[in-house]
Amino acid sequence: MLDFEVAVTDPNYSSFIADDPSLHFEDLPEILEVTNTINETDKGPYLELIVQPSTKFRYRYESEGATIHRLLHSQNGAKSYPTVKLFNYGKPAFIRCLACRTEDEQYKIHCHSFKMKNVDDIRDPVYLSATEENNFTVSFQGSLIFTKKRDANETLNKKLQRIRAIHRNGHDLSTFEEVSFQIDDFKNININKVVLRFDAYEYLNGQMIQICKPVYSQPILNQKVKVRFFNETWEDFGIFDVTDIHRQFAIVLRTPRYVDVNIDSPVKVKVELVRGDERSEPRTFIYLPQYEVNSSNEDANLFNTSGSDTE
Repeated sequence: MLDFEVAVTDPNYSSFIADDPSLHFEDLPEILEVTNTINETDKGPYLELIVQPSTKFRYRYESEGATIHRLLHSQNGAKSYPTVKLFNYGKPAFIRCLACRTEDEQYKIHCHSFKMKNVDDIRDPVYLSATEENNFTVSFQGSLIFTKKRDANETLNKKLQRIRAIHRNGHDLSTFEEVSFQIDDFKNININKVVLRFDAYEYLNGQMIQICKPVYSQPILNQKVKVRFFNETWEDFGIFDVTDIHRQFAIVLRTPRYVDVNIDSPVKVKVELVRGDERSEPRTFIYLPQYEVNSSNEDANLFNTSGSDTE
C-alpha cells in the first residue's frame, strides 16, 4: 500500500511525503566483450533469469536522490528482485545489468540507467559477482532512473565514454554497443519502456571476457504516480512535472480546479496517491470559497476553488 502525508504550504501547492528503502555495489575491472568466445552449445555455460522484474514500475528521477524504490516482483506475497543465475560454470564470474531498449526487434542501450541502493552517483552498467558462495546467483536490488528525452543524447554519450574507458586496452566495442550509440536515432527512443540485459563475464588476464549469450528481461513499463482529488461525484488529478518530485519525500503540485467554482462554504474532498492498481489511504483536503477583493476588504481570503488557474 502507498503511504503519504499532506502539508499545505501554499494555497495552490501541497507536499506529499513518502518513505522508501533502497543496495550497494563497487566498481569492477576492465570489461572486454569478445563475442566469438560465446559457447553456443546446450552443455556450455548459460544465464537464466529466474526472477523477472515487475512489468509495471514507476521509473525514478535523479532528483529523488539515493532513496529509491527497487524493481520489486511479488511471489506469493513475498518480496523478491530481478535475479539471474549462471549455470554450468564453476569459476568466479561477474554479471552485468544494463538498461536497454527494443526497436525493430533489435536491442540497444537505453538512455535510462539502472541504479543500486546507497550509491550517490549513477554508475551504469552495474556489475555483481557470482561465485560458489552465492550459488552463482545474483539479485539486482535497484531501480530505473528516468532520463528526459531532451537529455538522452548527453546521457547516452556518457555511457559510451564509460564503456570506451573500460576498453582503453585498445579493443573495439562490440557490435551491440556500437549500434546502441547511433546518435541519429536518439529522438526515437521510447522513454516509457525498458528491458534489462544481463551478461556474464570471466575476469581473465586483467580483462573481463564474455562467457555466454546475454538474457533479457520482459519489458518494464513506466507506471507513473498520480495524485487524485475526489468525492462521491467528482475527481481530478494534481498537476506536476518530473522536477517537482523531491528526493522521494515530496511532490510539489498544483491542485486541480474544483468542479463548482462558486461554492460559498468550505468543501471537504479526499486526496490519494495512485499508481496502477495501488492506492494510498485517502486524506482530507479542503477547498475554500473564493472571495472578491474590494476596497473595503483588502485582506480577503484569496485561497479559492479555481485551482490551477489561480495566480
